[in-house]
Amino acid sequence: SLDRKENPMLEPSLGKLAQKCIVLASGSPRRQHLLNLIGLNFKVIPSNFEENLDKKLFESPSDYVKETAKQKAKSVANKLLDNVSESTSGIAWGTPVDLVIGADTVVVLGDQILEKPTDERHAAQMLSSLSARSHYVCSGITLITDVKKESMNIVQFHEKTEVIMGELSQEVIEAYVKTGEPIYDGDNVQRYAVVKESADKLLETGINTLQSTLLLKKEVEVDQVQNELDNKRAEFGRRMQACTEKRVELEKKQQTIKDRIQKFEKFLKENEAKRKRAIQKYQVEHRAREQKTVELGLLKQQLIEYQERNHRLKMLVERYAIFERFLQSVVERLPDKYLETNDSIIRALMMRHQTLSSTNRRLLKQLHTATDEIEKRHQKYLEIKQASEHQLLVFNGEIAVKQGKLESAINKSNSLLQELADNSNLQRSQ
Repeated sequence: SLDRKENPMLEPSLGKLAQKCIVLASGSPRRQHLLNLIGLNFKVIPSNFEENLDKKLFESPSDYVKETAKQKAKSVANKLLDNVSESTSGIAWGTPVDLVIGADTVVVLGDQILEKPTDERHAAQMLSSLSARSHYVCSGITLITDVKKESMNIVQFHEKTEVIMGELSQEVIEAYVKTGEPIYDGDNVQRYAVVKESADKLLETGINTLQSTLLLKKEVEVDQVQNELDNKRAEFGRRMQACTEKRVELEKKQQTIKDRIQKFEKFLKENEAKRKRAIQKYQVEHRAREQKTVELGLLKQQLIEYQERNHRLKMLVERYAIFERFLQSVVERLPDKYLETNDSIIRALMMRHQTLSSTNRRLLKQLHTATDEIEKRHQKYLEIKQASEHQLLVFNGEIAVKQGKLESAINKSNSLLQELADNSNLQRSQ
């Protein structure tokens, strides 16, 4: 308790403790606040001890929290003995440390140590288990003095407080969990508080609080403000130095960016020139390709014509081969000296051959003309046939449409006749 009447030994010790170099081996803001309330001048070096002790090896939760607090305090004490400087501790190298304080707190339900809730579901389960039941909060404290000596003086003790929680409905638990307060963030133990009013407010409004205690508290607050002001000034100086360095660095980066921009603009210009050259080259190649395509078409057309001409010539050769064989057989059957003595017969034959050849050419020409005329008339016939078929399809479609209209008109007339007959029958019945 922070009440001087309940702890008469606290008041005389404040003057001595205020002159000591005290280190709190914890980063908990609540523990720092409690030490500030009693006017202690201390530095904070958080312990890097991993809280992974096996709970099964301890007889009671109090032994577990005392051992954990001891390991936390020893971790910081060994760090100080090894001359390991901490940037956040504020302790100059070689400064003697008079006291190291380590602490650990757990919540115990029955014989089970409740773990720190990891999420909202775990927190809701923990609150449900604590509802309408009695449990206690156990805190272990370790004090290490003579930190510079090889053998440390270690003092340990613990405090246990019983807590009786009222019955909590599921709706209340869910609403409380949604506020985010139960989730552990390194401050409250298991994130529920027995008293919500702060300790400094209890001191200021308590009827048993001494005026000297309040004055001492104000002096501590002034020292804290002064220390914070000094820290802010030092931090401001560091930030100004950092700003100067960043400004120089920024100017260098700006110059680098300008150089890169100039290089990039040069690259863009070169790229644009290359692009224009590439476009011009492509246009020239495209025109040449089109010209070559036209020439290739002409060559293909000529090839087709030459192939057709060759085919016709082959047919003529095959056709004239009969005459060649005939003349060859005639020559073979002639007497040996027939050509020398019968020139008139040869001339007659040659004249006959010329006449037959001219006649053959005329007939072939007429045959080609007739063939072309037949092909043209056949093509015209196909076109007329296709047009007639298309016209027939159109007429069939129109006939189908008109037939549909006729059927609908017949159905409509039949329905009108039926309606007229029904009306006649009705009139007769009336």
